[in-house]
Amino acid sequence: MQRSETAPKRWWLLVALGFFAFMTNLDGSIVNIAVPIMAKDLKVPASQMEWTVSLYLIVLSALLLPFDKLGDRIGKQRIFKWGTGTFVLGSLMAGINLGFNFLMLARMIQALGGAMTLANTYGIVTSTFALAERGRAMGVVSTFVALGGVAGPSLGGLILAHFSWPMIFLINVPIGLIALGVSLWSMNNGIPQRGTYDGCGMILQATAIASGFWGLNLAQQSGFDDPVVLSTLALAVVALIAFIVFEQRQQTPLLPLRIFRVRIFTLGVVTVFFIFMVQFFSTVLMPFYLEDARGLTPGTAGTLLSLYPLMMVFFAPFGGWLADKWNVPAVALLGSIFIAVGSLIGATLKLNAPFDHLHHQYTPCRHRQRSFSSLQLAMLSC
Repeated sequence: MQRSETAPKRWWLLVALGFFAFMTNLDGSIVNIAVPIMAKDLKVPASQMEWTVSLYLIVLSALLLPFDKLGDRIGKQRIFKWGTGTFVLGSLMAGINLGFNFLMLARMIQALGGAMTLANTYGIVTSTFALAERGRAMGVVSTFVALGGVAGPSLGGLILAHFSWPMIFLINVPIGLIALGVSLWSMNNGIPQRGTYDGCGMILQATAIASGFWGLNLAQQSGFDDPVVLSTLALAVVALIAFIVFEQRQQTPLLPLRIFRVRIFTLGVVTVFFIFMVQFFSTVLMPFYLEDARGLTPGTAGTLLSLYPLMMVFFAPFGGWLADKWNVPAVALLGSIFIAVGSLIGATLKLNAPFDHLHHQYTPCRHRQRSFSSLQLAMLSC
């Protein structure tokens, strides 16, 4: 879809992007609330069940950059449609309870589809909407993302209260089919760009990310002195060094490394990395604390967890207002301080901590974390 297309189709295209953004964020938040129940039902340790989240993120992280470049080569909208269908297929497979190993395969297919779509979503918005409309279009997609996070925990608790855990994956199927149908109608395949594809760089980058995170996850169970862990991490280091050396010699690199010479960009990347790492810890560990340690039902735990993304919807404009009054790095620093305080309070929660402690101390800091975390992302575009 190019800017020459009619306005109604362009906004329907945005609906397709929004539906998929909603679905992927819903999937991420809804699976977390179900992990303790899935571990009990499949009779696997909680540490092993966490691979349903970790494996998805490993595959997603390793393939985002390659699919972004592939979208430039053969058309971002074509890749988006392929990815939507792939994600729906993975969700359908995950909803068929054939054991832990089959679930892991389904999650990998979901991640493959998610990488294909997420890598090209904002590129489609940029190429479709003129500068005067682009901010509004980005805001629509971001709203769908926030709504997916809001709906995930509470909807997950509601589903688990009335259905078995496979339903949390099957709910993606109708949403994904709607997104696929709208995208097939509103999108063309885009205009491919000429040039070579850095296949070697893609392999090295994917190997470095996948083996690095795989090794770190294995180290949780086996320790860093385990030969398999050491060899996996060594492979990640070798692949990363080879990727850096190889990319510096390419005319059309997969990742132009010179961009890291821009100080504000590099600081933004590092900040965002740590921000999302902290968010991941709280998102994954908190369901175990609420359900296993505190004995809450999935519905009650889901309601508590939904407070975080819900406040993001309301408090994010406040962060934007402060950024307009001050400068983005200063406000982002303030947000980082709130994140540190909220994480410290969360780390000191006891098994007998009253829930008003959780509400009145931990939650407000998490609200402010959600308010300011988007500003760290804004630093990347300064």
